[in-house]
Amino acid sequence: MSIKSRNGRIVVNSDRDHSLTISDGQGKKKDGLYWGVLIFLNRVEKGRCQVIDMKLLAADREYDLGGERLAWLGTADEVQGLEFIRGLLSQETDRDLRKDLVFALYLFHGSAAVSELIGLARRDPDPAVRKDAIFWLGQKASAAAIKALGEVIASPEALDIKKHAVFALSQLPEDKGTPMLMQIARKNPHPRLRKEAIFWLGQSGDPSALDFFEEILLK
Repeated sequence: MSIKSRNGRIVVNSDRDHSLTISDGQGKKKDGLYWGVLIFLNRVEKGRCQVIDMKLLAADREYDLGGERLAWLGTADEVQGLEFIRGLLSQETDRDLRKDLVFALYLFHGSAAVSELIGLARRDPDPAVRKDAIFWLGQKASAAAIKALGEVIASPEALDIKKHAVFALSQLPEDKGTPMLMQIARKNPHPRLRKEAIFWLGQSGDPSALDFFEEILLK
């Protein structure tokens, strides 16, 4: 995808089921098969998009982003959208854009996007991109995401990447990372990782974590 010059403002309404209604701002809806990259123009807070104004980019056209950062690849066909993201990740070298593509993967709902995040967390050559993939895996509650975080911690990865994975476990919804954090705190051979796991267990407020502390402190 080459980026040169073309602008167009649209309005995006997100329904509770995460579907998007796209119009040109004048009440005219776009073709349902039209898809592309949506650029949000203000910010992300605590993992949630606070969206006011958007741009729609088609994959086969050229645009000038004007320094705006990519935040979402919306598509009528998730398979097609993921394929497009995968293609950009394989070609793009700019770190910030690649990290934004990782965030775009997180916003997809489905196991295919989780698999892409897992692949980036394991194999991306840029440690910063691997860290971002690990972080966003920590926002998913799927069994595959939890398993992948455990594999990062058990791998020969650098210590700071492993610590990032421990943190990601602590961010899993519904305290789903607690059992693995307790396992790390008990058995991981690296004292720094055990310390990290104990710290995040202490922050969790999970009743099972309290039982864990009672067990180890009253031995």
